[in-house]
Amino acid sequence: MRRYLWLWLLLGIPTLLCVINGASGIPMLIVWIYSVLLYFLPVITAQRRHHREVAPIAIVNLVFGWTIIGWVIALIWSCTSNVKVA
Repeated sequence: MRRYLWLWLLLGIPTLLCVINGASGIPMLIVWIYSVLLYFLPVITAQRRHHREVAPIAIVNLVFGWTIIGWVIALIWSCTSNVKVA
């Protein structure tokens, strides 16, 4: 149970708040889009910075991102200075 607590916090609480407040449709869609964007923040950061290792960062984020440690590692890795020179 504790293993998936962060996932419930990330996706469950905003969804629960929308349901409690009677929101559905567009507000619920906005919450889910926000949650997916937050989950893939390391990949988005690496892509926008033209990081040389976008694919490995995406794999680490996709496979281990559900753990807090995996997500933080992918985020830190995406912020390193290993970028393509323009």
